[in-house]
Amino acid sequence: MHYVKSPHKQRINASKTLHPEKAAEFIKSLEDAFLADSSEEGAQQSWDSLRDTIHSTALKAFGKKQRKTQDWFEASSSELTTVVEAKCVALLERKCHPKQATLQALRTARSKAHKTARHCANDYMVQLCKSIQSSFETGNILGVYEGIRKTIGSTQSKTAPLKIITDETIQDNHKQMRR
Repeated sequence: MHYVKSPHKQRINASKTLHPEKAAEFIKSLEDAFLADSSEEGAQQSWDSLRDTIHSTALKAFGKKQRKTQDWFEASSSELTTVVEAKCVALLERKCHPKQATLQALRTARSKAHKTARHCANDYMVQLCKSIQSSFETGNILGVYEGIRKTIGSTQSKTAPLKIITDETIQDNHKQMRR
């Protein structure tokens, strides 16, 4: 029997809550939404309306989460965003005004971005290793394997299609099984 998958709510990018301008935007839009919605409803409808309003305003302010896994860039995005934006500004300045001073500023911004990225990636991996070690010491084997899985990433199972000598793909399942 086949079932239709029920639509789920989109996940909110919680890493952007660390950005003060995004948080201020969320608070402002949430206040505006509450002021606009002043209907007299029952208790259940009020709670449903509150839940939906908070979720929709958070999606507008923080955006949709793209991946389920949390990587080092997302974990330290508040620190990295400012450095990356400074590098982009320096690159634009270099393209608009190709001088030796703008080249030096661009090199400095790139160097700082690389250094900060390496620092953040290292800190993320150190924290991940500490969590794996503490899981091992407490006997939490599931936590150890989850930490390892998070470290090396999800495994991808790729299969190559079976082909015959003439380089044609075998489509028939019975022929594939005989192979």
